[in-house]
Amino acid sequence: SEMIYKPDIGRLGYEIKKIDYVPECKDRNWILQEMLKDCDSNTPRHYRIITLYTGELFCIYQLNANDGDKIASNHGQGGTGILMYYKNKQLNDLHTELYNISGDLSNINKSEFPFVFSIGWDVILHCKNDNKIPYVLEGNFLHSAWIDFEQKFTQENKLFIDDYKNKSYIFHKKQGYI
Repeated sequence: SEMIYKPDIGRLGYEIKKIDYVPECKDRNWILQEMLKDCDSNTPRHYRIITLYTGELFCIYQLNANDGDKIASNHGQGGTGILMYYKNKQLNDLHTELYNISGDLSNINKSEFPFVFSIGWDVILHCKNDNKIPYVLEGNFLHSAWIDFEQKFTQENKLFIDDYKNKSYIFHKKQGYI
């Protein structure tokens, strides 16, 4: 059966591929994971859930591959995205399971990684027997928080960036880094 091959060090979705064999161990480490499929999308899609050390859910993006031949929906691979949640508000329709796991991931950032300002979790809603099951693909310590999909710097975008930077400043001051 098909699996997803990923290098163990993130590269913006580069080198992720479908395979149907177990590769040989050579010079680098890799991860194999089950092939997951979104119920409602014909192209790869995942959600970037950004949590903070306080247990706050900062925002959620939906990321979609524009090319059906792509494996990864990362913006580094040409994917596009929609801001789904920000400032305690759903901006677009979010499935209940996705919202529930966002709360769990926020709590994990606070309880297990309080020394990490922010984690960008990649989650897919996998279709299994007509159920949507959230799978956490990975947590990124060095992640994008703001993605300018439309290539325009609006006042709203500036406020979003300032909000994130201000929260980062508070964290780094508490840690004694500033």
